[in-house]
Amino acid sequence: MDLIELYSNHRTITYRGGFVNENQHLGSERPPLRHTNSSRSRQRRRAGSPQLHGRGLQTPSQRRRNASGYQLQRHPINFAGRRGRINAVDPHFIVLAAAILIVIVLIIFWVVSCSHPQEAAPEAPQVSEQMPSDLKTGYSQALARAQQIEELAQHPENYPEPLLSLALTEPGAVSFVYNWPTAGKDADSQEPAAYTGDLTAGTVPELFDWDLQWGYRSYGNGYMATAGSGPVAASMAIMALTGSPDLSPAAIAKLATDASKATGDSGTDPSFFTEKSSDLGVAVTPLDIASATSGESPQSSDGSSAQSGTQGASQAGSQVSVLADALKDNAYVVAQTRGGALGATAHWVLLAPGDDGALKVYDPASTANSGHQWDPAIVASDLSAAFRFSAAANS
Repeated sequence: MDLIELYSNHRTITYRGGFVNENQHLGSERPPLRHTNSSRSRQRRRAGSPQLHGRGLQTPSQRRRNASGYQLQRHPINFAGRRGRINAVDPHFIVLAAAILIVIVLIIFWVVSCSHPQEAAPEAPQVSEQMPSDLKTGYSQALARAQQIEELAQHPENYPEPLLSLALTEPGAVSFVYNWPTAGKDADSQEPAAYTGDLTAGTVPELFDWDLQWGYRSYGNGYMATAGSGPVAASMAIMALTGSPDLSPAAIAKLATDASKATGDSGTDPSFFTEKSSDLGVAVTPLDIASATSGESPQSSDGSSAQSGTQGASQAGSQVSVLADALKDNAYVVAQTRGGALGATAHWVLLAPGDDGALKVYDPASTANSGHQWDPAIVASDLSAAFRFSAAANS
């Protein structure tokens, strides 16, 4: 049997009796070419022995089929699949593509926003320049209050109900109530402080329950702004008598609370002023005015008054005389109303001498009541308790 060994790319191709054997040889050493029966080998070559082509041998018929001359070559095949191709993508390319996508989305959003502009908020109303100068400030304040009232009306859940009632009945308290969410909730965490306004001995400072210095503080079942008229009225009298800011409304409210006297319809029990007078630094004397405020005469069966109006007039005159005597010698009267001429609810006021026998009422719960002088008879008819505040004997 003839044996032919050929070499190509370090492979040994052995043709033996019609069988092709391909062996890989590593290294550069070339094995010897062995021939057996050379004549028969030459005959086979003349007959068209297989030739090396590509990875194997081709017979003459195969060569004819591949007459184009295309040579088969070995190529690596990627069997890793899609995962391999994805992992081969450059991470920088992914980041760049994501950034471009975000920019495109932002551009689309901006175009849509520009094509549908939001309606501008209406401007706050302004006072005309043609308004007289002496009225302009008042109108500006009224407009500001109107805007704050609108906020209260739209968001009542942000405010205690007593304060909402206060804003509705007292125009001067609207701004105070409006600021409750930001200024009011931490008021009780602060110790009572001295009054910070201007003081002059002999002059009553006009104070109101809803002052920012004390109005947000809790008092009784409510707040100083709605139930603190007793401490505020007493503080006005004490500061006018002493000229000292120490006993501010907040300080007196603490005294009443500690003594369990922050009770009653008026917010402060009348007994506080007598039982704690030594802590107030002034002389406190109760006034007997209860009989004067009964006011009504019995009526006969036909509906007419059983008595003439003489007795009623005499009683009113008596109470006016009591108040007039109490206000002598630079003293003041702190009085509790019953809910009549000075307001529908019981509260405390400070009385001082007015002009030509009239009374000046400092009402911590009403700017309207404090804005004018009063007939002493009207005031006396609405009082249920009163105390004379005067300078202490050792002062």
